[in-house]
Amino acid sequence: MGPNAEYIKLIAADEKEFFVKKADAVEVSKTIRRILDGPSQCKEGEINQIELSNITSPTLKIVCDFLAYRAQVNKLEEGEDARDFPIRPEDAVDVLKAANFLDC
Repeated sequence: MGPNAEYIKLIAADEKEFFVKKADAVEVSKTIRRILDGPSQCKEGEINQIELSNITSPTLKIVCDFLAYRAQVNKLEEGEDARDFPIRPEDAVDVLKAANFLDC
């Protein structure tokens, strides 16, 4: 808990919980960064928990994996190749909607 926590909890529409590294999430998602860095009165920033009632748990699982993937890609040296992030075609639309909402 608190602003120095290493992990944050993301809660999907079906109340399934996912933990991601806070540093990865705020680096990749502008929406998560704004929520956590908002005014000190913001409950989400104090307890490092964000409810995402518009994102299903299967989609949020993919998004959490993407947050970690993207943070690793951002750390690659210039000229190093990153592998593609796998997304099944049947998941693509929901993942794109979630990524658009989370601005990542």
